[in-house]
Amino acid sequence: MPKFKVVVTDYVFPDLDMECRILSEHNAEMIAAQCKSGDEVVALAKDADVILNTYYSPLDAQVFSKLGKCKAVVRYGIGVDSIDIGAATKYGIMVANVPDYCCEEVSDHAVTSMLALLRKLPISDRRIRQGEWSLGYLKPMHRIGELTIGIVGMGRIGRLSAKKIAPFGVQIVFSDPYMSENDIIDEYFHARKVTLDELVSISDAILVHAPSTTKTYHLLNAALFQKMQRKPVIVNCARGNLIIRMR
Repeated sequence: MPKFKVVVTDYVFPDLDMECRILSEHNAEMIAAQCKSGDEVVALAKDADVILNTYYSPLDAQVFSKLGKCKAVVRYGIGVDSIDIGAATKYGIMVANVPDYCCEEVSDHAVTSMLALLRKLPISDRRIRQGEWSLGYLKPMHRIGELTIGIVGMGRIGRLSAKKIAPFGVQIVFSDPYMSENDIIDEYFHARKVTLDELVSISDAILVHAPSTTKTYHLLNAALFQKMQRKPVIVNCARGNLIIRMR
């Protein structure tokens, strides 16, 4: 009889063979599901030792209070905003993540999206498909090497994005309360730390890589949008709730 029970609340992978193999080596059984409600999670995990979580949300007090044995929740990813950490702590449940999950891929996507927007490729594609070959709608278009790129959140992904855009000759500024310029000294790029207010006022493009927390909720708000003197393109590869919804 297995010594431990591990429940996967949801997953997007073709299979979970790797998890099964690793857990079996430690005398643990794994039960995988695609949970749609807290009741489903509780039904499966009420006697589980560990929960593995991908996108199902929320894992909160209503769930944790009904788990008799759970000692840890591990998220397949970096962000843990799907998990109420305070509630988990209250019930003695540790929360862990995968801090290097898809860092390269996310930074690739952020930089690619930024370049496409700066070179106005999406609108060009639409206009050409409509038979419009004039260049008026592309103006103004600036040389990328003359631009200032602002990065909000200079963690693993932010630094990878900086490294990938530096060869274009851009000026890189960043805002991150937890990082200093000395923390990110890198032979491939130089970045200057500024306040968020200054970043939005001098940037031609802004990459958002900050985590979703109570402190970053609507971090980019109406007041900051009014300070965006250069009308920057904004690429948010973090969470949607970091940017206030403007009507």
